[in-house]
Amino acid sequence: MIITYKMLLDAEAYSNQCALFKKFFGSSVEVTEELCIKHAGDFDFDFAAHHFLSEAQRAEYERVCGPARAEYDRIDGLARAEYDRIDGLARAEYDRVRGLAWAEYDRVCGLARAEYERVRGLAWAEYDRVCGLAWAEYDRVCGLAWAEYERIDGLARAEYDRIDGPARAEYDRVRGPARAEYERVRGLAFFAATQIN
Repeated sequence: MIITYKMLLDAEAYSNQCALFKKFFGSSVEVTEELCIKHAGDFDFDFAAHHFLSEAQRAEYERVCGPARAEYDRIDGLARAEYDRIDGLARAEYDRVRGLAWAEYDRVCGLARAEYERVRGLAWAEYDRVCGLAWAEYDRVCGLAWAEYERIDGLARAEYDRIDGPARAEYDRVRGPARAEYERVRGLAFFAATQIN
């Protein structure tokens, strides 16, 4: 019997099976006992039997494979049961040790948290005490600075008013006639503009 790469593609074989076929055989291969034994672990012979063998050939394949499959399933079942037994014991021991470790972690963390809260309480009290002193000093210094500011501001305001009064009067005296002339010209300009057709 000859199996081709195209037959695998047409049967929608898994891509890894197609790649292996191409790697080992190229586009086609003649099936031999030697090749079947050599590549028994590489290819899915159940898939090949289902897609490439006739009904009579499939029946023979199943007749020969049936006892081997039953023995495999028996041994696999025993191995699985032993694995599950050992895994169960290992899991129980893991859970026991993990529980003890977790309890110790909680105990140590509880002690550390209590110490943290104790030290934090002391530090907070000291912080409040130092902040109170610093705030009092801040208020004292700011009070003195504000008093000095108001004293200097008062002197500066008095000097400003002394100079600004006469300067404002002179400004108004000089500006008065110019303003009156500007307003007169503005009135004349408006009238002249109304006379244009």
